[in-house]
Amino acid sequence: MPKINRADFIANKAASSIDLKKLGQNKTAQDALGSAGMKVADVAKADLNKDGKISGQAEMNALFTQVDRFDHDGNVGSVMTFDANNVQTAPGKILAALDPTFQSKTQAIADAALDRINRFGANYGVPGKWITPNPKMPGNKRPDQTEFSATEGRWKCNLFAMDTLYQAGFVPASYKDGWYPIACDLHDFAKGPNRVFDQKGEIALNALSYEDKQTRVTDLLKQAQPGDLIIVKHQGGGGSDGGHCRVVVANNFEKGGTVACAQASSNAAMVRDETLGSFTGEDTVWLLRPCRTRE
Repeated sequence: MPKINRADFIANKAASSIDLKKLGQNKTAQDALGSAGMKVADVAKADLNKDGKISGQAEMNALFTQVDRFDHDGNVGSVMTFDANNVQTAPGKILAALDPTFQSKTQAIADAALDRINRFGANYGVPGKWITPNPKMPGNKRPDQTEFSATEGRWKCNLFAMDTLYQAGFVPASYKDGWYPIACDLHDFAKGPNRVFDQKGEIALNALSYEDKQTRVTDLLKQAQPGDLIIVKHQGGGGSDGGHCRVVVANNFEKGGTVACAQASSNAAMVRDETLGSFTGEDTVWLLRPCRTRE
């Protein structure tokens, strides 16, 4: 009789997540869950940190426990998906209903970026007072409520990107003192066993011909995925304003020549459709993919 082991389920799903708000709007999934006797509220019990998502090993383990409540094989380490007569069991129906609702973790980053724009966009503009969901940020007594007045009049692209990673369940890059790195330093956190990014591309543009710049940047943009970070160092750039950080939320480059990027701008955080020309005039371009999730 086909079965799914707890350890295999956790290993296969820990790099993905279920958005409970989206699940609550998915009538097809709700009807399928209901046919097995399960409700969205039962799924939500696995949201241990109450962030609205089921993600990470601990929460996938908790989700499996909820599914196991409908199993009758007497083994908490596995659930039967079909019985001896090849009829789908209640756990089998539940897992089949949930399977299409899992999304990649990097897609969760893109979703988090759009959410932060919607709720806190003005706080990431140059005139705004930064707020952050990260409770480990020095002085952040009330996550997403404490205002950092010292950030008024400063560019906040790095703050927006790292806050987005934190909200999506990833480990953001940080210096030893706990503060987020400036944009041009983020690629340094794609090195070593404790890296928080996988570097998918780096292009030093100044030594290249115009044609080579276009070819190399085109290749980089084609592989950008929702949730990736595109970092640039400006010509002559250095220090906190010497670069820029964007969060990819959609890639239509091959068909339409644009990559939609969420980013902090002068007035607020927003989404812009970036083209090849957005990058070929820079000093350096990096493509970073977040790779380390928080438990």
